[in-house]
Amino acid sequence: AVAAALAAAGLGLGGGAEGAGQAAGQAGCTRARAAQAAVLFAQHAVACASEVLMPNGQPCQLRAGLHTGDVVSGVVGHRMPRFCLFGDTVNTASRLESHGVPGRVHISQATMQALEAGGSHGFQWRWTAQSNVRMKGKGPMTTYLSQPFVGPSGDAAAAAAAEPEPKAPRPAERCLPCPPAGRHGRQQPAA
Repeated sequence: AVAAALAAAGLGLGGGAEGAGQAAGQAGCTRARAAQAAVLFAQHAVACASEVLMPNGQPCQLRAGLHTGDVVSGVVGHRMPRFCLFGDTVNTASRLESHGVPGRVHISQATMQALEAGGSHGFQWRWTAQSNVRMKGKGPMTTYLSQPFVGPSGDAAAAAAAEPEPKAPRPAERCLPCPPAGRHGRQQPAA
């Protein structure tokens, strides 16, 4: 069985009419914080999944794709209503995920710009630029692939030891539930 999940950060921050009154600096700050939250979530989800062993004894590996931009949301359906997100941002994030590497996070240029605008907040983001990645409907894009997560202490050795090396994609297999939070040894940012 193949499973897919979608997570969004920063919904309701005001990109449309309700956000028109925000100062440009304030809007950029909220978008940057949403991008940071999304990257942290993706990094931790990838790390958590890598601790779970699949029935074949191999660690579960996730791919994550992140793009920053506007979306349209709504509830679809009468008998079984579902909250849905629509738009080019969702499609681009999906394509980043499918072009990604298991065990890593793949982000767009827009997300990288949001991260840079928001500062590090104690985290040392490490990315490798991927030039001219061809994506359906988008053409060539510059994207970024994550390197092992480094927490506020800068302990890259511990982070590198915790991150699995990327492997070739395998057929989808059943993955067991994620262990309790905090077991992957990642440090949280200081408040």
